[in-house]
Amino acid sequence: MIDGKREKSNQLVALFQHPFSSVSDMAVDTQGNVYLCGFTSDPSFPVTEGAYDTTFTGEKDAYVMKLRADLQTIEWSTFLGGSDVDQAYSIAVDSTGCPYVAGFTDSTDFLFLLVTSFP
Repeated sequence: MIDGKREKSNQLVALFQHPFSSVSDMAVDTQGNVYLCGFTSDPSFPVTEGAYDTTFTGEKDAYVMKLRADLQTIEWSTFLGGSDVDQAYSIAVDSTGCPYVAGFTDSTDFLFLLVTSFP
């Protein structure tokens, strides 16, 4: 799986060149879908309709994104954050496709919820 993850990572470097954004970590599920997390300072960062959080509200917002295995289609993408700096550093996905994200926040208004599914 390490080689498969490295190959997908190399493809994503070429594909995911969004300005003012950073990919911190990635995970791959059993179907080969790719989950990314990171942070952005770009309010026009691609989020999908119906996402958990579609509004950029801080200096930096964390994001979580799921790409289909073909790396061409965003299945869903969401911001995570409050009114200050929020960054996602690590992501894991379980056997049911549920992502788990760890990160950092300076936002006192970050609504911390147990979200059982995205979007």
